[in-house]
Amino acid sequence: AAELVLGPVRALCAGKAEVAAACTALNLWDGRYDVDSRGAHVFAAFWPLASRIGGLWHVPFDPADPVHTPRDLVTTGEVGAKLLKALADTQAKLLKDGLKLDARWGEVHFAVRGTERIAAHGGDGVLGVLNVQVSAPADGGFVPVHGSSYVQVVTFDDTGPVADAVLSYSQSTDPASPHFADQTRLYSAKKFVRLPFTPAEIAADQQGKTQVIREYRGRYPKNAAIAALTASGASHGTKCPAVGSGTSVRRGTSGASPANWLGRSAMSFMPQIIST
Repeated sequence: AAELVLGPVRALCAGKAEVAAACTALNLWDGRYDVDSRGAHVFAAFWPLASRIGGLWHVPFDPADPVHTPRDLVTTGEVGAKLLKALADTQAKLLKDGLKLDARWGEVHFAVRGTERIAAHGGDGVLGVLNVQVSAPADGGFVPVHGSSYVQVVTFDDTGPVADAVLSYSQSTDPASPHFADQTRLYSAKKFVRLPFTPAEIAADQQGKTQVIREYRGRYPKNAAIAALTASGASHGTKCPAVGSGTSVRRGTSGASPANWLGRSAMSFMPQIIST
């Protein structure tokens, strides 16, 4: 959106005392939603208001020419007055919320991890931003609630795939975990984790014990299998009796009842769960 309207809006607001602070912020903005982009939140708050104004374009959107329309923002007459009103309302709202209009995007747009505020780049898709981060109001700014999450980039060299990835919200919800905010910080810095691919890389990067699940085929009816499991006190790590083929199995976990380890049909596979 900014590529279409930022220039005309800057020209429209120039010299207008009632929107001077917002206009200054828009002139500082680089048109991006990087963590160091100043004034980005002014446009992010202004455009959803302005885009609802009727007769906004000299050339409206044309389904037959979606690449080049809409274009040429109207900045005169009633439409121009409404645009200035939208900018004035934006300025008043942001100042009322205690936000500096020339703040960096990362100062007002952040992920909260404990007492830490981690600057977040990206912006709302309605603004035309590919790196989408839909945000909700929060104390001191806006917190992302939906958008870019698992990001992966894959290239190939002479030895095979080269994959880099990052999980923007990190892997753990436990504040005591070292993985509670580590990848959120990486995302903020636009950095990635190199993913292991070869068996040697995977072995070197192993984070825990491997659990292997095997299936055994047999001829036992489902009810008989449940009875056998119950009688044997089967639990996690137990070799289970085989039953007839017919459906997929509901994998068992520690503490699950034997009945919940089976699918719903009369005959099912049973797994052997081995922890190594």
